[in-house]
Amino acid sequence: PYYLDSLAWLYFERKDYLTALQYADIPSRLEQIPAEIAYHIARIYIALDRYKEAVPFLKAGAAADDDPHYVKECQTLLQQFTP
Repeated sequence: PYYLDSLAWLYFERKDYLTALQYADIPSRLEQIPAEIAYHIARIYIALDRYKEAVPFLKAGAAADDDPHYVKECQTLLQQFTP
């Protein structure tokens, strides 16, 4: 699933958000999703104006304990998209 996240992020960077979302499908199903992957998926949903679908990934990334940088990024975005 990690290489699929890398492909999803590559398409995100190229602004091909629908293809990015397709590649993010399998990583999005990880039971213990790493903060970086959660952040990437959330950003893809945000780019597609699908904010409600981004929130669960932002919450998962904010609660992760594996990468302080991406945990912080998820927490920051979560504040913007939740009341």
